[in-house]
Amino acid sequence: LSPFPFLSIQPTAADSRPPMAKPGCQSQCGNVQIPFPFGIRPGCYLHKWYEIVCHKNHSTVPNHFVSRPYLNHVHLQVENISVETGTLLVKFPTIANCHDSINRQVNLAGSPFVLSSTRNRLTAVGCGSLAMMLMKSTAVGGCMSFCDMLTRPGDLRNMTCNGISCCQ
Repeated sequence: LSPFPFLSIQPTAADSRPPMAKPGCQSQCGNVQIPFPFGIRPGCYLHKWYEIVCHKNHSTVPNHFVSRPYLNHVHLQVENISVETGTLLVKFPTIANCHDSINRQVNLAGSPFVLSSTRNRLTAVGCGSLAMMLMKSTAVGGCMSFCDMLTRPGDLRNMTCNGISCCQ
């Protein structure tokens, strides 16, 4: 189960060289390569939608920081950029142990990005959990999980995500 949505990007003209940053621009943030049309500072990216911010975050090691790239305009952590395949892999915030309705949304209107129709998976884990995807206030996908008295919520070790304690 991948909690990471894939965004489709418009690849630049294909040539035989590997994708790289513009000359004089930072080409990496953490362990993620930042090829043009993306970039970390003004003059290094094509358009505001391609701006990457390189944040230093605490790691699990005390007094140690790791750099993580974020797609600035929508504030999503970038896991990988592939100009060749036209994909941008981002980490979407996970909602856990929520009791109130929480509306997490990413507005891609006017952007060069679209959610992949084949690589994304919307998942709800727990008893009576609901996951819904809306487009312009219309439900375009969703599922609800159920549990009985013998099912432990979120225990997926020996189960598939088929609607009992988990749905996709």
